[in-house]
Amino acid sequence: MKFIDTLKQPRWLIPICVLGYLIVMGIVAENQPWGRGWIHDLKYSAQCEFSRGSFNSGPSEYAVEFDIYEYPDEPSEEIQSLQQKIDQWIPEAIKTYPNLEVNNNSVPDDQNGFLMFIEWREEIDSLEHKWKYLDMPEDIKAISDALFSKEKNEAISNEQILAVETYLLSKKGVLDRALVIGLLPEQSNANIVPDRYMMLSLRFSKNIVDNLKLRALMEAKRGDFEAAFLTLKSIRGWGNHFGDVEAPNLIMTTLATAIHLGVQNTLHSQIIPLLLEAKEDLTPWAELTSYNNDNQKQRSRMWRGEWHFCMKALWWKQVLLDYNLRDIMPLLATYSSMVNDFADPEKMTSSASEMPSIPDHLTRKSQKIIELFLTGLEAFETGYLRAQAVLKQYELAFTLRKLESEGQDLKTLDQNTLDSLPLQILPGNGLTINFDERMISVPEDKFHGAEPLEF
Repeated sequence: MKFIDTLKQPRWLIPICVLGYLIVMGIVAENQPWGRGWIHDLKYSAQCEFSRGSFNSGPSEYAVEFDIYEYPDEPSEEIQSLQQKIDQWIPEAIKTYPNLEVNNNSVPDDQNGFLMFIEWREEIDSLEHKWKYLDMPEDIKAISDALFSKEKNEAISNEQILAVETYLLSKKGVLDRALVIGLLPEQSNANIVPDRYMMLSLRFSKNIVDNLKLRALMEAKRGDFEAAFLTLKSIRGWGNHFGDVEAPNLIMTTLATAIHLGVQNTLHSQIIPLLLEAKEDLTPWAELTSYNNDNQKQRSRMWRGEWHFCMKALWWKQVLLDYNLRDIMPLLATYSSMVNDFADPEKMTSSASEMPSIPDHLTRKSQKIIELFLTGLEAFETGYLRAQAVLKQYELAFTLRKLESEGQDLKTLDQNTLDSLPLQILPGNGLTINFDERMISVPEDKFHGAEPLEF
């Protein structure tokens, strides 16, 4: 227990949270071509931060248990006083730095998918084994892994299929709740205290998505494509709930992107082959493949959301206090000015942007804190844009398979059809997807780690 107590000290807070996040995201991206470069960038960023302490052995079995750092029910008077001071300053900061302003939506509580998730997560906090909530039993997890594997899929026995169906039936109530939340069309984090979604309980989020993906696959295998469509749409909705709120932070946007990529991988590798085999019309499924994200706007919202998260989350105040600064306001003003400039959507390009440089006039302690504020953001810039390219690969693959299912010969497409294909990777950068025979690729020098996609 001495080791665990040590990890709970404030100076370990950032490394533990980041590494807990990485372990879960590493599981999400396991064996996925879209995930390897993405996770590599984030791991590099985390390792740089983790090395600031003396404990430098990298990710451990303990880290995953700290994807939520639990504060006492009542924060100290010192933390509350500091938070009050910052809260009073925020309106002045937004006037000075207008790119930090958030325009909140009006979403009823019972229609707010993000709030529904937060309240559900808080419900399970009282459970004895909350960390394992919705964990699949080991035997079901092994069958699920095989079902989603091209190499092992054909070796699944009827008894194993029955075991999975029995498991899913036993979780019907929970998965129905997840389905309904994912299908809610709106989300908002307005007026929700950031500490309520500090690390999102990534294991819980991952388990929801994994169980719903397994349900969708089994529905499709039974030929119930309508149910499979709704389940995949719900999973995509979970991604929207994390990424499309007014002010998503870094982890929310990253988790949302990972969910969207997972939906496309499942659709491409598992569901569409079943649809084609059953000679189903692919037209309705186009709704699940199109992502018309304005990447500059999305990245700007993430930077803005990360700033608000840092300003309002109580756990950051403990980090600030841990550095014993005499006056934190110059530090916060400098950080706010940096984010204001960087979050200007008019200045953002369609490629990863270099991180803003930290001013030399700040003390070394203040510079270190800003480095903490910026942890993971450079990796996000690279990984997010690469993810958008991969999503476009999946969208093009779907479009080509749909054309093929309608009798089109892909080798003799006319010019009008070619012009209608979703070949542009990102708005405004002029880069396009290439496809040759059964392979779709993007420029490797621009989107390092985005591997060719076979369809």
